[in-house]
Amino acid sequence: LAHQDRHALVARFRDLERARLEETRRLVRAKHLAQLPTGASGQMGLLRGEMGKKRRHKPIRQVMRVAGPMVQRIKPVLLMSPISIAQYLPPGSATFDLLVIDEASQVRPEEALGAIARCRQIVVVGDQKQLPPTSFFDRLAGAEEADEEEDAEEVRSAKATEMESVLTLCEARGLNPAMLEWHYRSRDPSLIMVNNAEFYDHRLVLPPSPVQNDPEFGLAFRRVPGVYTSRSRGTGRPGTNRVEAEAVVAAVAEHAR
Repeated sequence: LAHQDRHALVARFRDLERARLEETRRLVRAKHLAQLPTGASGQMGLLRGEMGKKRRHKPIRQVMRVAGPMVQRIKPVLLMSPISIAQYLPPGSATFDLLVIDEASQVRPEEALGAIARCRQIVVVGDQKQLPPTSFFDRLAGAEEADEEEDAEEVRSAKATEMESVLTLCEARGLNPAMLEWHYRSRDPSLIMVNNAEFYDHRLVLPPSPVQNDPEFGLAFRRVPGVYTSRSRGTGRPGTNRVEAEAVVAAVAEHAR
């Protein structure tokens, strides 16, 4: 009986949680619709005129400069890249309560500063263990010139542009960090277990999976008699492992079949 009551409690909780989420969506939508502007003069007159045109619209940057506050009342949430913010939001045309930078390890500080200057609060989300932004184009543009006036003994704080990403910059400036510990993307814990041990100090919480003991799911170790080719051993191009590569191709083909 207790076992059945437990299942009923879980089902009831799920139903209430779904209802709460749906009610919250309706509440947010109702509040937004209640404050939508309805006039046809001033900034709204400009916007209605632009929406009524078939062609020869004003540039977005010009519309935002003249009617930015009204655009924000209609669309309070904007999803934009750093370059779009620089192109379409003139300084002073719009101020935001909150800026959320996702995948912050891939965003350079100089790309993010323009968005940060347009908001009151920031939340920076990213993983320092991921690869930094590519420096390929930096190498094409040429190496940075060394600062001849910089004294080796001079004590100074690092410039923003010396940081590899806005995530690194925030950490260097002492912003309050918080780790998102729940890992929910891997159906089998073995898919993330190595990363959890090597990179996250076993801090990730891995929910148990009903398939984690099924040999058809997750990672499995399969040894093959391959060696990396060098001048003294193996066959093929140096630095390759032909036997292992053939085993990988066979496994992919089998999976496809």
